[in-house]
Order: sequence, then structure tokens, then C-alpha cells
Amino acid sequence: MDFSPEACEWIGLGYLPDRKAITWPERNDQGEIVGIGCRKTQSGSKRMLPGSRRGLIYAPDPEWAGVPAYIDHPILIVEGVTDALACLSRQCYSIGLPSATGTAESNAYLKKLVKGRDIALTCENDLGVGAVAFLERACPLSQVASNVYAIYPPSEVKDMREWFAAEGRNAILQIENQIKFRRPWSNDPGTITVSSDVLVDTAPVYLAKTFLAEMQGSLDASPIRYWRGRWYVFESSHYTPVDESFIRKEIYRFLTDKKILVK
Repeated sequence: MDFSPEACEWIGLGYLPDRKAITWPERNDQGEIVGIGCRKTQSGSKRMLPGSRRGLIYAPDPEWAGVPAYIDHPILIVEGVTDALACLSRQCYSIGLPSATGTAESNAYLKKLVKGRDIALTCENDLGVGAVAFLERACPLSQVASNVYAIYPPSEVKDMREWFAAEGRNAILQIENQIKFRRPWSNDPGTITVSSDVLVDTAPVYLAKTFLAEMQGSLDASPIRYWRGRWYVFESSHYTPVDESFIRKEIYRFLTDKKILVK
């Protein structure tokens, strides 16, 4: 997708001939530049210029940036400079995070910027990592934003830039429809689906219950029992005694591919 010259100007895109690198400013919640990011045009490697701090990537004045619907539409929260440019090129106001999770400093700026506003967080197309990323951002932002929505690109595209490149103006209609027909986030994690490989807590009792529930599946009987100093595992129609090492092995197997939701 080609970015519009206006969007590049609004973001503050630049070029360093000696480094052959494209640059962009990262700002605090007041619109002040706190750091400069750069990306080599040949290798694609990214870094921050010396003395930089991480901030947010956005046009500091949305009305000046030619986004007439800024007041009435949710702000899109995206990842990186290219997604922020893609949104602005379609006159969708956005704020770009410096990384998938942001930094403590940039997240503090974000909470101030979106206070009292409707926002839409872009998510990955899976029920594991994408759901975790959404929950990690939605929980703190829901304390300050008016409403928080989740936006999912089509399964065949990776991010907002590819979405706009593939769908053009239809992408905007798809975003608006997702916001229109999906209820806002609340503090109840049940409002979105989280796959079985995501653990929402690390408390021992919660882990034990989740482990047992996964082992039980459709069985009517408890999958594991401890009786008279020995462990037993239910197999087909009866309980078979097993060593403690077997239980330990099963717990490690259960935890191997799990992801922890950081709240």
C-alpha cells in the first residue's frame, strides 16, 4: 500500500541520507517529540536514534491532519508506524504503539490521550496471542476510555496496512461494522473468547482446576484421584494406580504450550 503524502507529513516522516533510513517521531501525550525511530531502507532493520525515549506515533492535531470524523469515531490503536500511516492515509485517526505491548512510558501516554474517548484496539486473528494482547491493553485502558472495542482484520491479512491494501475503502466499512455490532469491552474477560492455551491466572488452585478440567474432557468421572497415599488415573472404565512422577510429567506437559495472561 502507498501512504499518502499528507499522512507522511502529519506523522512527521523524514529521511536520513547518510544512514539511508526513514525516520519518524515518537511523541508524549502532549504531542512533544521524545524520540526518533529509524528504519534502514535496504535491510529493514529498525532502531531508535541515540538519546531517544519510546513514545507514541500519531498526528498531534487530528483536525489539522484532515480527519473530520475524529470527534465522532473511535480512535484506532495500532502497532507501529506503518499501520498508523495506513490508517491516516484513509483518514482514519489512529495512535501507533512502538511495539505489540508498548512500554511503560508509552502506555502511560496512551492512557492520557484516550481518556474519555471511544477507542478500537486491533487484534491478531487467533484466539490465543491475539486475545491475550487485547486483554492486556483493554484492562487498563477501560479504566480511562469511554468504550473499548476489538477490531479483527480478515484472516488472510496480517495487519492494518495489509487490510487497507487488500480491501481499500471496504476496510473502513468492515471496521465500522465490527464496532457497530460488537459490544464494548467490560471488566468481564468473558466478553471475548480466550482459547484453552491461555491461562488467565497463575494461582495454584486455578491451575489445578484448569489442569483437571482439561484432563477430564467428556469423562463423567474425575480424571485423577488421590486415595490412601496413592495417585490413580481413570482409564476407560476403572482407576489405575500411577507414580507421582507420572502426575508431575502430565502437569509439565499441560503447562508446556500455555500462555500466561499478564494483567
